[in-house]
Amino acid sequence: MIHPSRYLESLRSDVPSRQPPSFLQLVIMATGASTDPSHASLAMSLYRRARKLAEQDEAKLRAQSTLFSRASLSLGKSIRIAQILNLHQLDRCPQPPSLFQSHLEPPSSRNLDWIEMEERRRTWWVINSADRLVFATSALPSIIDDRMVHTLLPKPEEAFTSGGEETPQEHTNTLHQALRERSPPVSRLGARVLAAHLFYRAMDLETTESQPEAQAEHNLESYWARQQDVGNDLLALPISLPRDLRLPASIGCQDTIYIHVLVHTALMCLHKTALRKAAEDGGQGAEASFVKAQGRSNLLAAAAQVIAII
Repeated sequence: MIHPSRYLESLRSDVPSRQPPSFLQLVIMATGASTDPSHASLAMSLYRRARKLAEQDEAKLRAQSTLFSRASLSLGKSIRIAQILNLHQLDRCPQPPSLFQSHLEPPSSRNLDWIEMEERRRTWWVINSADRLVFATSALPSIIDDRMVHTLLPKPEEAFTSGGEETPQEHTNTLHQALRERSPPVSRLGARVLAAHLFYRAMDLETTESQPEAQAEHNLESYWARQQDVGNDLLALPISLPRDLRLPASIGCQDTIYIHVLVHTALMCLHKTALRKAAEDGGQGAEASFVKAQGRSNLLAAAAQVIAII
């Protein structure tokens, strides 16, 4: 990872800015000490000093960064902590085999009651939604891999806050099951999770299709199929929402505004990408003209919905 001769040359430099950071020097010394029996006793103390200096540099970076950048750093750390606590696989049974124990024992095996489990589920989905929105609103890549998530969506807020016994009617699906079956969300947080995920999918489609390797002819059919799939899911979500999250009756509810603005903003992004794709394909004739006209109409309709909501 480090170029040996250039690193040694930078150590001899008289210009401080050209010398390696102090924490990097200590990390390299700690690594070397750990491989040499005669210096192995120094490895841990060198590592602790390196870690302390690295944390000080991170604090300086946070102070110099914008609020959004600082939030992104904190979110990245929160995601890794949540994964180590196994919050992303709370309802996976049995747990997959692993060569290395990278996370703690699943909380579900410690006989926690359903409210404690629900707290963990809700913590995970808040972090998950934040990761989706950071990707969708910035150039930073998403950290969470949906294929590794096996945690049920949140249960109804009424059941959670009342603290009563869990009933079969309060059972929820995983995110994958909810999307596949287009089952209505049973909680406000669950609806927010679905909206954030669909917003992420729409933005992911736009980001992917802007890359050169996605321009090949054999990818066109795949793009339009995915575009239609995301669009159908976005249109289905507002219809499946419970009455207390529908418009216009619940226009005064923050959760309602959040969900519907996300859905229509995602539709705007989806149709904007489709218009660009149609223009790049260079299609001619009545069919191409219809696709473009329909795309513009849908884009304007989604924008009008956002304006009407806010």
